[in-house]
Amino acid sequence: MGSWCRMLSGGVLRVFIAVSVLLGCVFAEDCELARQLRKNEMGLFKNVELSQNLKPSRTGCIAWNMGYWSYELCPGRWVRQYREVKEVIVEEYILGVQHRWRLVDEIGSQLLQYSDGFYTLPDRLRSTGTTIDAENQLYACAKESNNNNNKQVDVVYPDGSPCGKGFRRFSLLHFVCNENVHYPIVKLKEPAMCKYDITVVASTICEAMLGSFQAQIELNDAHMRFAI
Repeated sequence: MGSWCRMLSGGVLRVFIAVSVLLGCVFAEDCELARQLRKNEMGLFKNVELSQNLKPSRTGCIAWNMGYWSYELCPGRWVRQYREVKEVIVEEYILGVQHRWRLVDEIGSQLLQYSDGFYTLPDRLRSTGTTIDAENQLYACAKESNNNNNKQVDVVYPDGSPCGKGFRRFSLLHFVCNENVHYPIVKLKEPAMCKYDITVVASTICEAMLGSFQAQIELNDAHMRFAI
């Protein structure tokens, strides 16, 4: 079994061991796809058409509703679960963060209205003790996704909101490259309490894995055609 594309420290290493569904990679080029996705993930949902069940929540992020709750995914930053009443956030749980959560840019500097005032997401995360940085991250090398030849990169988003005594929520995201899916598809499951499994399928993931969102040509790699 090949090496991992990873940067680990003590806390995330424990999460890595717990998330046993992550598999190793076989080929060096598969790790390169994961590295490219890491570089380009914040552009996955920029200027992308969305289906009716998804909506842009802010630049580069998407949101959707599942009954009582709404969810937001900002690749490379965070996944959160929240409930709004008249555009005021009255409940919120961070389901996990990645190393870019603290960026104070057009996303990180956006003020959100909570029942106790206006805050940015980085402010809220700091108040809960989030410390993850560029040294505390885990990206699995690309592999073939289940039942097809589409390339998939798995990423752990740890350090979410507290959940029980001494535990925090965390999410395992599966970014699946499928050049035929032009409207991103997002599926969220909670296989165990406070552990979330999120699959994202889109053609832009293919482009991110190859490090290009521009010229369109076809390449064959492990029986998968990528748009670059």
